[in-house]
Amino acid sequence: MILYQQIDVWKRRGGGRLCRYRCLRLEPEGTYVVQSADSLSIPLDLAVVDILDAQFHQLLAEEAPEERSQTYATLGEAIAAHDREFEN
Repeated sequence: MILYQQIDVWKRRGGGRLCRYRCLRLEPEGTYVVQSADSLSIPLDLAVVDILDAQFHQLLAEEAPEERSQTYATLGEAIAAHDREFEN
């Protein structure tokens, strides 16, 4: 049985913009995967945040993250790979 620990990691982009990486740690393997990355900016629209949260849960329910994306030994490696793939 695989369990998932949710980890949100934030990157400040300047100009009132943020990137929220929606990461998961897989147990018992101890590997990491980035499920998605959300772009947010000021003024913050809470309705958009709610939609992004719902999308995260929907995606997790639809397909196992380790089937959708490669897993990595460290959180930093997972985020770097996601940035390379999606140019964040």
